This record gives sequence, C-alpha cells and structure tokens, in this order.
Amino acid sequence: MTAAARCRGSPPEVMRLRVALRDVLPTPWRRLEIGTAATLADLHAALQAAMGWQDLHLHRFRILGRQYDPEYADVGQIRLASLRLRAGERFSYEYNLSVPWLHEIRVEAVQPGVAGRRYPRCVAGSHAGPPEWCPGPEALDELKGELLGLSYVEDMELMAEFGRAVLAMRDGVVRDPLDAVGVDDLRRALARQERREALTAPFDRRRADAALDRLTAANAGAVP
Repeated sequence: MTAAARCRGSPPEVMRLRVALRDVLPTPWRRLEIGTAATLADLHAALQAAMGWQDLHLHRFRILGRQYDPEYADVGQIRLASLRLRAGERFSYEYNLSVPWLHEIRVEAVQPGVAGRRYPRCVAGSHAGPPEWCPGPEALDELKGELLGLSYVEDMELMAEFGRAVLAMRDGVVRDPLDAVGVDDLRRALARQERREALTAPFDRRRADAALDRLTAANAGAVP
C-alpha cells in the first residue's frame, strides 16, 4: 500500500509539517500530517494539493544539505523515514525552477498517527497560494500593486454604473446597459476583478482536504 493510502491496523508513524511560502505577504501556510513511509514523490504531490498548485513546473527539495531533484534522483524511492528528520529541523521545496516559489518546511513533530485515519491530511492553514499563472513573487507584488490600486476603484465605479444601467433598463429608462459603459471596458474590468479574487482568496481547508482525498484515492487505486 502506498503512503497516501488510508491507513489501517496499527497506528502509522506520522510527520507533522508546517509549510510556509517565502517572500509572499500575507504568508500562505499549511500544516500537514503525512506518514513517514511516504516518499518524496508523495510529499511533492501532497504539497501541490495543499497549496493549490497544478504540478505544471519542475520542482526540487533541499534537505540537510542535499538536493533531491526528480530529474537526477528517484524521489519515488526515498522515504521520509530514511531521511531521519527530527522535530525542529527545516528543509525547503522549490516549485517552478525558472522563477522559484520557495516553500520553507519545518518538522513540528514525528509521532504515532491514528489507526484508520487518512494521511496525508491538512489540519490548518491560512491564505490561498498564488495563482498558477503568476510567474514568481516579484511578479505577484507587481500584480497586486496594479490590480489593487487605482484600477480597482475605477473598475468598481464602472461595474456600479453598469448595475445602475441594468436597473434603469428594467424601469424602461434605457434600452441597453452596455451603452452606458462600453462592452470592451466592462469585459476588461471583469477580467481584472477575476484576477483580484484569485490573488486575495482566503484559504479553503475543505478544498485542500478534498484534493488530498483525491490523491489518496488515486494512489490507492494504483495499488495492485
């Protein structure tokens, strides 16, 4: 059975990790529990699910002075237990090596898990991770400055004007609300608002756990 499969019988040994995305404010972070029988490939998949990434880019781990890159090491054979990590130790996970998102990972505890409980699981967290289309922390800061500045006020005013025009159309005052704002301007404002929502979304732990559940089910289905 893979490490991501549902544990049965005797309690598994579990590692509790706090994962924080560096150079991003406010800091997206997650608290994960994962069995020490999990491999680095399992941990990579769990991090992707919990942070909301889509696994579109290269990644690597740096642990106790060594680099674990899937292009040069079989991370599917390296189990967390074999790394002998102890509570308080830290390591890193980089995603998208061309413009890295750096995750700092701290081992909070290594302890018995609960028999029958599904691992990995997300037990806490805050702030959604950046959207996949954003190329790194510097670009994220620029996007926030652009989308949450003056353009935000202008777009809200435009959408409010459109809303008033819709109400006026219902009352028979105007024939087409788009005459009041312009269809292209409205489309651009709505597209910017969609990006704002992606940049400022709260962390949804239920969604993260649902992604981890799908990971569990997929891995369990792959076991002969």
